[in-house]
Amino acid sequence: MWGRLSTAPARHTPFVVFIVALLPWLALLGWLASVSWFLTDDAFISFRYIRNLLEGHGLVFNVGERVEGYSNFLWVLELAAVWGILGIKPEHAAPWLSVIYTAATIAALLWWAWRTPSLRCRSLTAWLALGLVCSSATFAVWTSGGGLETRQFTFFVVVAVVCLSLYRNNQWGLLTASLSLAAAALTRPEGPLIAVLCFGWFAIQRMIDAGRPRLDWRELAFLIVPFAVLIEGHFLFRYAYYGEWLPNTYYAKHVRPWYESGFRYLWAAALETGLYLLLPLAAVALRERWRQYRDGTCVLVLLIVVVHMAYVMRIGGDHFEYRPLDFYWPLLALPAAIGIVHLGGWVANNVQYIQTIVREGGIFKSITMGAATVRPNPFLLRRNAGGIAA
Repeated sequence: MWGRLSTAPARHTPFVVFIVALLPWLALLGWLASVSWFLTDDAFISFRYIRNLLEGHGLVFNVGERVEGYSNFLWVLELAAVWGILGIKPEHAAPWLSVIYTAATIAALLWWAWRTPSLRCRSLTAWLALGLVCSSATFAVWTSGGGLETRQFTFFVVVAVVCLSLYRNNQWGLLTASLSLAAAALTRPEGPLIAVLCFGWFAIQRMIDAGRPRLDWRELAFLIVPFAVLIEGHFLFRYAYYGEWLPNTYYAKHVRPWYESGFRYLWAAALETGLYLLLPLAAVALRERWRQYRDGTCVLVLLIVVVHMAYVMRIGGDHFEYRPLDFYWPLLALPAAIGIVHLGGWVANNVQYIQTIVREGGIFKSITMGAATVRPNPFLLRRNAGGIAA
């Protein structure tokens, strides 16, 4: 089971059986989402902008007063298109659009797990990754999204990371990642921060892949230029239409950094959502994947999460249920599942050592008696008696 790794998806597990094994997780997510379905009053700010736009008054909250009181430009345009073309009002369309983005996020996560090269116990890892996402009450809360853009942002971030993980050697993969990052930046204000992290990680990872310090600037252009063109276009539109480079929500909310509030927010999130376990497990996966394959995908995931946590600490968190952290769960799910499988493999390979310690009277007795109390195996032969005792 823990022998030679393969770059192809596991063939010993029939695909139909694998799909059936996923159904309980999906059912759990469906039930959790149904009992937490809601529509928040904050969403109606965007809905009013949409109504005024379709009635010919422009993207304004009050007719004749140009103030950008929203920070989810792409979400507003999507809901306006749905209402204008299909006749479905935003308060009805927004929750179900979030459900669609949830399904697409899960599909992207499973594809990521199924196509990652040299993944140990691929079916089990994918099953665990889906379980970590679907059993998250916080992820379930934002399945309907409350009418907000939360799950759309999560989807675009996950797609960008998946493309950089699997298709960074392909120009179309880089273009898809660039467009996804642009869509994320047009959906939520922290999108450009994540994009910059992705750009920096890609440049370093490509130089490591190539084994030389030089970088192919054409590849970097495929990743950066489409993003830059779209975001610069949005900034120019904002300044021409509203007379400001940043949305009014920034000027209204950014008074000073709120580190004390942000720390309490993240501390509560770590305890309630299991981040205190997910992050160490992702670190285990990082070490394993980097040591064996020089795969820096887990580095990218942890880089995004840690830097974004610093951003959340600075702004003081949020009054909804961990809304800014929503994309953490699908991003961390696969690295955490890889970490679980790796730790399980370590236990399986060293079960004789563990059994010997228990049989000889426990770990403290083994330490006092020295290495003579255990039978050497390949794991023990790599360490001296002092190292084992420690």
